[in-house]
Amino acid sequence: MDPLSLAGSIVGLLHTIAKLSITLDSIKSSIGDAPRWANSVLAEVDGVRGELEVLQALIDKLSSVKKSRTALIRLDHIIAPLTECVLTFSELESIVAALPVFTSSSFSLSDRVKWARKGDKVSRIIEKLHRDKTSLILILNIMQWYDILLSDHYYLLFGLIIKQRVRP
Repeated sequence: MDPLSLAGSIVGLLHTIAKLSITLDSIKSSIGDAPRWANSVLAEVDGVRGELEVLQALIDKLSSVKKSRTALIRLDHIIAPLTECVLTFSELESIVAALPVFTSSSFSLSDRVKWARKGDKVSRIIEKLHRDKTSLILILNIMQWYDILLSDHYYLLFGLIIKQRVRP
C-alpha cells in the first residue's frame, strides 16, 4: 500500500469514526441514564480519532519528512493497526446500528435488557479500541522521539552537558 492509499484509508476511517461519534453522543444525550459503556466507548473512539488525525497530518507531509525518520516505521507497521481499527470500528458500527435510539421516556425495561446484553461485546470492543489507540501512539512516539533526538537543540544541549562533565 502506498502512502496515498494509506491516507485515503485514514480519511475513510475518520469519516466512520465521525458518524459513530455523532450516534454515540446522541445515545448519551437522549437517554439520561445511558449505559456506562456509552461514555467509555465514546471516550475511546475520540482517543483513536485524535491519534489518527495526527497520523493523517504526518502522512500528508510524508514527502517532507527525513528519510531516516520514515525508515523507523515501515508502512506495514502502520497498516496492521489501521486494519485492526477498521475491523474494530466495523464491529462497533454493527452493534450500535442494531440498537435503536430511545428517548429517556420510552426507554423501557426490555430495552434496557437489550442494551445490557450488548455490554459484554462492547466491553471487548473498548479493550480493542484501547489497544488500537496504544499501537498508534507507539508509532507516533517513535517517529516524534527520533525527531527530537536528532534536532539541533538536542545536540547543543548534549554537547554542553558533555563539556561540563569533562572539565576538571
